[in-house]
Parts: sequence; C-alpha cells; structure tokens
Amino acid sequence: MKILIHIHANNDLLCHEALSMAFALASFEHDIQLNIGECLFKNLVKEPNGKFASMLSSLDLYDMPKAWLSAEQFAKLSSVTLSCQNQLIQQPTTIEPFDTVFYL
Repeated sequence: MKILIHIHANNDLLCHEALSMAFALASFEHDIQLNIGECLFKNLVKEPNGKFASMLSSLDLYDMPKAWLSAEQFAKLSSVTLSCQNQLIQQPTTIEPFDTVFYL
C-alpha cells in the first residue's frame, strides 16, 4: 500500500508518534512518503542533531524515500546544517496518487 503521511502535529509528542507510526508501517512493507510540517521542521532547526534528526536519518533503513519539505522550508535549509539534511527534499509539484493519506 502506498501511503502519504503529512506530519503537521503541533507538539513534540505527536511528531514522535507520527514518525514512529511511519516506521512501523514501513517495516511491514508499505510504501511510506513523509511530508514534514512546520512543528517538526522547527524542532529539526532547533536541534539539528536531536532525536527527530536521528529518526529521519534512518529513512534508508526502512527503504523510505526522502521526506518532503514545503518550498519555504526547503529554502531555509541553506542557512542550517542538519544531520538528516540528505534525507530531505522539496515536495514535487506533481504527485502520483496514494492509496491512503494520513494527516497527523
């Protein structure tokens, strides 16, 4: 199943839960695409080597593609160095359909 997960949670706990759910689904061979929301992005900028950066650094272990950022977030990456920076890309303008979309 191809699943898009929009992580737009407004606190650390919910962001952590959303990432944990994504990894759990990926471990059962679902195709997971993450879309990073503002709260999670702010946490990444605030703690560039923190737990969220570490979690996103493990996308390859779960055979997950790079996480999507909005154009504004992606532009801000040039002023920040994140340990998971190579796991983040700008959201494409055209998106293939997904079987399921979660807004967390």
